Order: sequence, then structure tokens, then C-alpha cells
Amino acid sequence: MRVAANTRGHSAVLPVGDEVAEVPATTSDRLVEEFQPARVDLIKIDVEGMEADVLHGAVATLRQFRPFIIMAGYHRPEDATELPCVLRELAPDYHCEGDKPAWSEFDFHAWCECESDATE
Repeated sequence: MRVAANTRGHSAVLPVGDEVAEVPATTSDRLVEEFQPARVDLIKIDVEGMEADVLHGAVATLRQFRPFIIMAGYHRPEDATELPCVLRELAPDYHCEGDKPAWSEFDFHAWCECESDATE
């Protein structure tokens, strides 16, 4: 993964560029496989436009542990509609609710939980 090197406190994932820092990355599924935690209760996702990639790398974690998810997206106007759909395709039992703050055209915040857990 390549991220901007001089962003004064902000970050962005870059496909190309001269001033970048190489950052090693892994998936939630690989971390769970390696460390074998007894529980995963929460996944917070705010990854500068790579939210769908995080969800794709967490399929086994979502299905095994059914954690609550807090997700922020604001890099693409379609994030608010597409990211909940991506989650639902990967883990059909999940339901997302969210909001779009008035101050931003693209910002959205979602909280998602496994529907079978929401009724317990």
C-alpha cells in the first residue's frame, strides 16, 4: 500500500506518486488466523477510501465472530450507498444504518450489526 508522505496530518491511499511511503498491510482475516483471538466484538473502519477492501479482507472474521462495525466513508460520493451493499453481499446477515452530515456532500457514518444478534 502506498500513502502520501507529507500530508500534514491527513492521509490518503495513492495508486502512484513520487512522494510516498510504503506501508505494510494485512487483512482482518489474516490477523485472526495468526493470533486466534477468542472474540472480535468491534471493527472500526476509516481507511481513506479503502473501506471495501477492508470488508473483503474480513469475510471470515465477519462470519465467525459477527462483530459490530463502525464505518466512515467520504472519498467517493457513492460510498454511502455502495459500502453497505458490499457488506451485505459478503455477510448477508448484516444491516447498516447511518447518516450523512449536513456539512459534507460525501461524508457518511454507518454502524452495522448482524441482524440475528440485534434481536437477541
